[in-house]
Amino acid sequence: MNEGFKNLSDELFWQSYNNRVPLYSLLEVTSRCNFDCIHCYIPQEVRRKNDELSTKEIMSCLEEIKTLGGLYTVFTGGEPLLREDIFTLLEFAKKLNFVVILFTNGSLINKETVSKIISCGVDKVEISLYGNKHFHEKFVRRKDVFSQIVSGIKMLKHNNIDVCIKSVLTKYNWNQKKFLENFAYSLGVRYKFDIICTPRNNGDIIPTTFIVEEKKLVKLLKQYNLTQVDIKKDFTTHILCSAGRNIVAVSSRGEVYPCIQFPYFLGSIKKEKFVKIWRRSFSIVEKLEETKQYQQCLNCDILQYCRRCPGISFIQTRTLYGCDTVAKLLACVTRKTVEKTAV
Repeated sequence: MNEGFKNLSDELFWQSYNNRVPLYSLLEVTSRCNFDCIHCYIPQEVRRKNDELSTKEIMSCLEEIKTLGGLYTVFTGGEPLLREDIFTLLEFAKKLNFVVILFTNGSLINKETVSKIISCGVDKVEISLYGNKHFHEKFVRRKDVFSQIVSGIKMLKHNNIDVCIKSVLTKYNWNQKKFLENFAYSLGVRYKFDIICTPRNNGDIIPTTFIVEEKKLVKLLKQYNLTQVDIKKDFTTHILCSAGRNIVAVSSRGEVYPCIQFPYFLGSIKKEKFVKIWRRSFSIVEKLEETKQYQQCLNCDILQYCRRCPGISFIQTRTLYGCDTVAKLLACVTRKTVEKTAV
């Protein structure tokens, strides 16, 4: 990345963070999906509902976010391409001068949708892929979709759309990582992965049992140099994030959250203006910054290794100050990795 651009990007991030500007918005435009991924954070009972925001409601929300200084907006789901008005919404967001990013499973991308994506001016498309044909279709529990996804990636790339393959690495698809890296390289697109499996928004912790085994996590942390620890940092850097500061999420039903996986209800755009909800929600940041509430964290001997997620903590404990057991697991692994490396 160009150093000048990086500095500008960092400055923009911190300015928006300190001034509580919703620089990044995630719009969950639908909870419907044609896949049934085993690790999905959206509970089955929610996926079956069809009480989505209208076209007008989403447009209104985008306009309000823009007036507050919003710059990046992500259209996610469920599967966003299941909405009949998705291209109308994407085009509208671009007219408001948002940087528009589309998250999709890729199964509905064809010549027609690629043409519309180009016409709308979408800036980036991120497509989830979990392994080779056999594994991916087993993981998403949907047959005969892999070839369509690959075809879609190729069409997007051919038309100079910024496309990225992404995946969550679990104990089930760990052996697919090399394939995914090589496959992305062969297609000329970027590949990124995450190692965090989060609980479902209803508190179901089953997806967290899919996290990669400790021995393999150690190998991964070393390979990608993810063990750097700055013990001089203020402890709040280990327990807070951007959620509710310069990130905001809106569910398919209009519920406003600090982050898409931090379901702390701030308000509903079906009942009041987004601007009013956002300004009233300043109190959530004040609550999160009550450092005296984090006694459990303050007394934890692995705090310096921890990258606590307030959202996961809230889902697991229903409080703002509880322990994020997923981050705790990774912190323990990080400490062991650092100690072994130092020997």
